[in-house]
Amino acid sequence: MSIKSANRSSYRIYKNLPLRIVIVAPFIFQIFIVVGLVGYLSYKNGQRAINDVATQLLDEITARVEQNLQAYLAIPHKVNQINAAAIGLNQLNLQDSSILERHFWQQIQIFDSLTFAGLGLEQKDNLGAERLDDGKLAIRTSTKDSGHIFRTYSTNQFGDRQKLLDSIPFDPRTRPWYKAAVTAKQETWSKIYPNTAGITSYLGASKPFYNQQGRLQGVLLANVNLSQISNFLRSLTIGKNGQAFIIERSGMLVATSTGEKPLRTINKQYGAERVKATNSKNALTKTTAQYLASQIKYEKLTQKSQQLEYKMEDKRHFIQLQPFQDEFGLDWLIVVVVPETDFIGQIKDNTHTTIMLCITASVVAAGVGLLTYRWILQPILRLNTAAKAIASGEWEETVDVQRSDELGELAKSFNHMAFRLKKFFATLEAKNAKLNQLRTETLCQNAELRQVKDKLIESNHNLEQKVSERTQELSQTLKILKVTQAQLVIENTLLRNAESTSFTHDYQVGGSLPMDTRYYVVRSADHELYQALKQRKFCYILNARQMGKSSLMVRMMYRLQQQGYRCIAIDLTRISNENITPEQWYKGLAVELWQGFDLFDRVNLKTWWNERQDLPLIQRLSQFIEEVLLVETRVEDNLSQSPIVIFFDEIDSVLSLNFAVDDLFALIRACYNQRSLKQNYRRLTFALFGVATPSNLISDYRRTPFNIGQAIQLEGFNLHEAQPLLAGLKEKTSNEKLLFEVLAWTNGQPFLTQKLCQLIRSDSVSVPTTNLSEWIEQFVKTHVIDNWQSQDEPEHLKTIRDRF
Repeated sequence: MSIKSANRSSYRIYKNLPLRIVIVAPFIFQIFIVVGLVGYLSYKNGQRAINDVATQLLDEITARVEQNLQAYLAIPHKVNQINAAAIGLNQLNLQDSSILERHFWQQIQIFDSLTFAGLGLEQKDNLGAERLDDGKLAIRTSTKDSGHIFRTYSTNQFGDRQKLLDSIPFDPRTRPWYKAAVTAKQETWSKIYPNTAGITSYLGASKPFYNQQGRLQGVLLANVNLSQISNFLRSLTIGKNGQAFIIERSGMLVATSTGEKPLRTINKQYGAERVKATNSKNALTKTTAQYLASQIKYEKLTQKSQQLEYKMEDKRHFIQLQPFQDEFGLDWLIVVVVPETDFIGQIKDNTHTTIMLCITASVVAAGVGLLTYRWILQPILRLNTAAKAIASGEWEETVDVQRSDELGELAKSFNHMAFRLKKFFATLEAKNAKLNQLRTETLCQNAELRQVKDKLIESNHNLEQKVSERTQELSQTLKILKVTQAQLVIENTLLRNAESTSFTHDYQVGGSLPMDTRYYVVRSADHELYQALKQRKFCYILNARQMGKSSLMVRMMYRLQQQGYRCIAIDLTRISNENITPEQWYKGLAVELWQGFDLFDRVNLKTWWNERQDLPLIQRLSQFIEEVLLVETRVEDNLSQSPIVIFFDEIDSVLSLNFAVDDLFALIRACYNQRSLKQNYRRLTFALFGVATPSNLISDYRRTPFNIGQAIQLEGFNLHEAQPLLAGLKEKTSNEKLLFEVLAWTNGQPFLTQKLCQLIRSDSVSVPTTNLSEWIEQFVKTHVIDNWQSQDEPEHLKTIRDRF
């Protein structure tokens, strides 16, 4: 939109508004927009700050939890390794239970993170030291002497047994920690399991140990109480309402900062069951676990931490999910969740402050606008009154404004304008009379100018017409020169026999043109086919009859052979008749290839063909191409040389056979596809010539259509292409427009063009130098159209009639 149109639009909007609104409203609007924008940016920055703080907090909490777990969970395995070394060195006697009890009691006292240290033996004995829930240490033992009753004793400060606390039947080999170590045959973690009373849950680090004969003696056990991990999580400050909890990949709860136990006692004397995080009694833990279960596939989660967001009761929550693994098979997920409300308080205060600033600024802007309105409007009203007086012809009216600002300058300018207008008006009346006189004179001059203009227009039109005609002639000439120059390169190097010094001087009507004729016309199809075959593309020229396909094929074969190509042309009419059998037809193709590539001394075709009577015909032909043709025609140790081009002429003759030859074209397609698999096939190229369409070549609709390779369009002669035909016509006339008139009648059709040129050259009537168009029309009428049946020799028009 231009400035002028924008001003018009603004005028339509504000033209009916009072000036006080026009002056005051922009003040209020600008301040409101500025303060609102500041508030919005403040809010967005606050949101960004929340995301940054939340990310830092989540990263810090997750790192602390991970670091604590690594340190806490490393101790049990170290204790088991110490005890295994002591047993291996015979420092611990497995038969002396009192020594073992005192040893484990000392360990549990030294490592305050352990809740149990001991062992279980294959003969069902079990003993060790345990840290009770109140922090006191106890001895737990189950031996053959006690009937394998697991008894718990309180101890004094020296580790001696004191009071019997409880006793239960017990077999260590049935416990999860024992089974896990026996199955793994190495140090491992057991599954989380409740203690024998089902009050709390343990994670056991178990290690099997063996005698010198490699026989299992028992399993060492060092337990940690998961409540200690929960206690650590509770000690973390995670915002105001944030939580941290640990789960297994199965979703089972391990520990949580809320103090919730990861198991629930079941309604029986002994035992407990694990709790899934999605069934937690804490709403935040439960909702977070449910969201993660719906969004994350735990089993596919890698070591990389992930940060997520979700809404709970329309409040955004930030989540960090961190996998935790160790070398002993532990695989947990650390989850830290913080609600956005822990950070958003300051943003709400800023928003409230911004709203109050908007209201205050709007009120102040309205007051300032009203004062400005009164200060500006009074001088403007006086200027308006004086302007109306001047408009009514009262030139003496002036404005008295005692101000030095812009309005004062405006008043002075107005007074000066009034004085100048008065003086100018008097001068204007004097000049008006003179203008009337000049107007009469101008009208006379305009009439004369119109006459001159009409003559110039007519002259320009004639000149433009001549320039256009000349430009068209020059453009056509330049186009002919450019195309002729480009085609001469191809004609001299591609399609002419450079060694021949003599040429035939007759036009040829029908059949392939000999190599030594000077009347061969080079078309764009010659260049396209040459370039395509040089690039080893599969090509096909499927066109009407008498369009020069055979002549093009002969010249292309000659040129390629000059450059080291192995070429052969197979005229399919030679091996195609109504009574031929498929066996004869396919073998005929093989014979043509065998003879064309001079393979008489390299392979006995009859023997080779008969040895494969059990193979389908097309497979025999395919093997002949791969095993004989591509092998026997190559240059030794140089597979990139000797490219092969097989020309199929009269390809449409296969359509008259009493059997389908779809397999032949399928084989040609297969040879094309084999290029990507076998390098030898890159030497082989096919070119198809005939009167057909690609869809005719494969009649079975269930097969892939024949749509490979490059189609070459063979069109009629253009004027610039047909220049070689002038050589014979120059004997009749030097006027080169004769060729133009010939092509106008034949439309460049090769057969008709050659025939008409031949008729003109051989006719005894001389060609006039003028009125060529009328002469050629009469010549065609008498030599071609009249009695055309008798003059159609060689036959062409009759063939067209028969096809109709």
